[in-house]
Amino acid sequence: MDNAPDIQIFPVFDQSAPGVWYDFASIRTESAVVKYPSLATQESIAGYLEDCESSWKKKSFNFAYAAYHDDKMVGFIQGDVVDRVGYIRDLFVLPEYQKMRIGHNLLTNAETAAAMGARDLDLVSLVYAEPFYKAHGYTTLYGSNRLGKPTSQHGLSYATLPIFKCTPKVIQACEYIAKQNGVKFDKTLVSKLHRPMFIYAGHNQRIDGYIVQDDVVSKPVISKDYPMQDWVAKRLQTAFDAYIMHTATQQAKVR
Repeated sequence: MDNAPDIQIFPVFDQSAPGVWYDFASIRTESAVVKYPSLATQESIAGYLEDCESSWKKKSFNFAYAAYHDDKMVGFIQGDVVDRVGYIRDLFVLPEYQKMRIGHNLLTNAETAAAMGARDLDLVSLVYAEPFYKAHGYTTLYGSNRLGKPTSQHGLSYATLPIFKCTPKVIQACEYIAKQNGVKFDKTLVSKLHRPMFIYAGHNQRIDGYIVQDDVVSKPVISKDYPMQDWVAKRLQTAFDAYIMHTATQQAKVR
């Protein structure tokens, strides 16, 4: 598309951060109000904000991504994993930013995040969005607007991935790598404090390094078993620094 805006997609590690749910609610309302005017009522918006907070507090494996044009959020996706099923709860893009593959990129990222803890994906679609999901491999469940498909492991190898929840596999791998390097891996930085964390997953989804924001200095911790340690460290540091710079911009906007 000629003159298409530069859109960046970032993980949202802490959805309870100031302004995040209000941005979600605003985009949801603007995206669907023409076909579903009931979503624009004050009652609907207040209920949505309450649902966001309730889900965040009750569920241990939440994931979200947001799309940004400069410092403006223009789309988002959020969901959670429960009993090995990844639920896509919301996917909305502002009308003026649709038809730019933003929805595709958000969905692809969310599916990869869910695949770290889920075998299947499940969602309830607004009627007008069903063709979009079916184009991405979802099929109708139970003869309704509920759609689903199996997760794919394709995106979990040779990739730098954000960690929204420290699964047993992630904990075991990171504790091993940390021990190799004479440091300690603290899973509570992610599971309780929702600090940003990225891993590098190599061959057959083997975790070869990680970086997590701590209270001292955040630097990559790389497996001694991996021959290209500097290369992995650079990939992790680049992803982490880009996220931190983006977050600083968003925090300044809220202030």
